[in-house]
Amino acid sequence: MRILFSTSHVPACNAALEESLFRGRLQQPTLLLYQDTPALLIGRHQVPWREISLTRFTASPIPLLRRISGGGTVYLDPGCLAFAFLLPTSQIQRETWIQIAMDAIRSFGIPVQMDQRLSVFADGHKVVGSAFAFRTDTALVHGSILVQTDLAELRSRLTPNPGITFRTDAVPSVPAPVANLQDFAPTLTIPALADAFAERLQSSIKPITPPTPDDSRFLSDDWNWFRSPDFTATLPDGTTVAFSEHQFLSSNPFPIP
Repeated sequence: MRILFSTSHVPACNAALEESLFRGRLQQPTLLLYQDTPALLIGRHQVPWREISLTRFTASPIPLLRRISGGGTVYLDPGCLAFAFLLPTSQIQRETWIQIAMDAIRSFGIPVQMDQRLSVFADGHKVVGSAFAFRTDTALVHGSILVQTDLAELRSRLTPNPGITFRTDAVPSVPAPVANLQDFAPTLTIPALADAFAERLQSSIKPITPPTPDDSRFLSDDWNWFRSPDFTATLPDGTTVAFSEHQFLSSNPFPIP
């Protein structure tokens, strides 16, 4: 298996690189690893205004990107190692590839378990989340590993504003207590964890520099925010707002985007 480690920490660059590998002609099974500067990644079928702290985002904006996969919202920062397996659909036993991440983590003496959602837990705390996307001939199994993430910032970013209720068929995030791998193995580093992946896959890591995605949809509010499922929201003052077919039916009542 080919292993690539992105030299970029720009969230839109890494998201575009991941998608280009997924949608391109897959020459061989590939593992892409990367680290992002602080960013919020929502699932493809989610309502962003429901999933994040609007107050925190307004006070301190960071990139918000809509993934091409399903699942819930995650916070990434340089203390998190993101991984993406690009595979022929014939090799899509999803548990198998999450198990590789678990084996890499276990090599540092950390006991971990997988739940039915294919999230990975250590001592009852979530340390790995995962999501999936499929094409006719290519599958994407990707996720993020909390190594030394700012967990206070994660909780702040992922605590939605109280008092706003949503009615929607959109996919909700499933909150869970979280922890860093360094809580269990204080000397563990992201390069060491990347090397553990390479050891288990019997391969070497090669750097890859993604092109700057000037026209990427991951830089577009239309994709990141307004490609949202339909919803109706009731605000704290009792006002009801509706969103349908990728637009608000009246003015946008939220402070962002």
